[in-house]
Amino acid sequence: MPVVKSFNCPSCGAPIKDIKNPKVTCEYCGSTYCIEGLDSCLNVVKKENIKSGINFEPCADTLHKSIVDFLTSDVCAPLDILDSAYISLKENLCVPAYYYHYNGTSDYLCDVGNENIKHLSGGNGEIKKVSEISWSTISGNIRAEAQRIVSGNSDYDSIINEFYKPYQEDDNIAYKENKLVDIESFSIPSNIKSVPFSRPASDLLDAYVRPDMNDAFKKSVLRQIGNRASRNISFGSSNIEKDGAIDRLLISIYHITFTYGENTFSLYASGDGKKIKLEGIPPIDDNRKKELETLNQEYESIDGSVSFFTLGVIALIVIMLILFCAVNFVGLVIIPLIILCIYKSIPARKKRTELKEKIDQFNKQIELIKNDFITNNKKIKNYKDLEI
Repeated sequence: MPVVKSFNCPSCGAPIKDIKNPKVTCEYCGSTYCIEGLDSCLNVVKKENIKSGINFEPCADTLHKSIVDFLTSDVCAPLDILDSAYISLKENLCVPAYYYHYNGTSDYLCDVGNENIKHLSGGNGEIKKVSEISWSTISGNIRAEAQRIVSGNSDYDSIINEFYKPYQEDDNIAYKENKLVDIESFSIPSNIKSVPFSRPASDLLDAYVRPDMNDAFKKSVLRQIGNRASRNISFGSSNIEKDGAIDRLLISIYHITFTYGENTFSLYASGDGKKIKLEGIPPIDDNRKKELETLNQEYESIDGSVSFFTLGVIALIVIMLILFCAVNFVGLVIIPLIILCIYKSIPARKKRTELKEKIDQFNKQIELIKNDFITNNKKIKNYKDLEI
């Protein structure tokens, strides 16, 4: 059964370890409590006959880094974003899921291309190589397998699908062996929130199994034909079989809400913190955004770069006229004009350079603030809430 690894007595603060029963009595002060999270989790496990799960792992620093990266991902973020933002809610979710493993065989038809190189003589005697592809239709039979973790509650489809995408071939087996633990070894935080199943396993076949197997069949065909060009892959009769029973799992998910001003943002993370799904748009300071837009508009409005190339061409023409045509009066008239144009372009080029420096400095502000925040080991307010 799931175990609460650590729980502090609300009365005396004493730690209580490895709790397997929702009703617990503190051996130090004698107070009795009901750990509701464990109670609801046990009910789901017993009712649904759950045998394994993906554990929660301590990952506060990983989650904190994801939040910091998100808040500072826009160059127009408020300059006080990291000092003023705070974690407003953290939920430790146990989301039910199904783990399936299917394999199958299918007939297929496919056009494959064979490249032919022709050597053609050009009009000037050159030999050109021309590549042509001739297509032929082949048929065959392939075998494939697909495995996937699917949310047992439709409200969490997008999260589970993003964190646990379909696994095929050997990746699948390694994933299952390394991540899934027996339910007897499944540990949960004391403040767990259990999510119920909302649909049966029978709903998976058309929604997930068939599309996954079709993708697996296609990849198998491509492996079989190797590096040859292909098109028009189609499948005939197929046989899809379930490899054993569909397992019912508990998936650990962190749900974290963090706030800046009147804006609230949401983050979902896998139990090890390595997979992140962020919801919302990073906060932006409207005044800073307007300032950057003004700088860019002003920079683009100044024409100080095109003239150099043009003036260079004119100067070259004038020099050629003077040297080869002895038209000295041309030089006497045009060269001063060129010098005048260059002189007038200097302030514009200087202004563009200054604006470019300002824009670069603006774009670096948030990154510098973020680096200082990390270097000095600062934390967003309520960081402790990320710990389990």
